[in-house]
Amino acid sequence: AAANSVAAGKLVMSTALTDYLRTFIDATEYKLGKDTGVKEPELLSKKRSVGDDLVYGPVNVSSTLPGNTFEVWTSSSANMKIKEKDNEKSSSEAGKVAVVLGAGNQSFLTIIDVFDNVLRHRRPVILKHHPLRAWLAAPYAM
Repeated sequence: AAANSVAAGKLVMSTALTDYLRTFIDATEYKLGKDTGVKEPELLSKKRSVGDDLVYGPVNVSSTLPGNTFEVWTSSSANMKIKEKDNEKSSSEAGKVAVVLGAGNQSFLTIIDVFDNVLRHRRPVILKHHPLRAWLAAPYAM
C-alpha cells in the first residue's frame, strides 16, 4: 500500500509540474505577443464583474485534480497596475531569497512553489522537505 501511495504521489507531482510549466510557457508567449498560435489563456477568457471587482474563472486547477477549480478576484485596473509595479520592483531587488517549506497538504505544491519563485520572481530558493516525504528529495537533487 505504501508503494502505491508513493507512486501515486510521484504521478500527481509530475503531472502538476507539467501543467504548471505548460501554463507558464503559454502565459509568457501570450504576454510577449509572439505569433505562436497561443490563444488567450482560459482564465482571462472567463471574466465577469461582481460589484466593483472583476472575477476571472473558474478554471480547473490541474488535470490531476478533476473538479477542483479556482477564481481570481481583482480590484480596479488602477489598483492592479500599482500592484504589478510593486511586484516587478520587489522581484528585481538583489539579495532576496525564497524559503519553501515542503509541508503542504499536497506533495506537488513544493515543486510548484520552487518553480514559481525561480521563474516568475527570479529568486534563489532554499527548500526544506517534510520528513514524511523523503522520496521527494531525489527529484530535486542537482
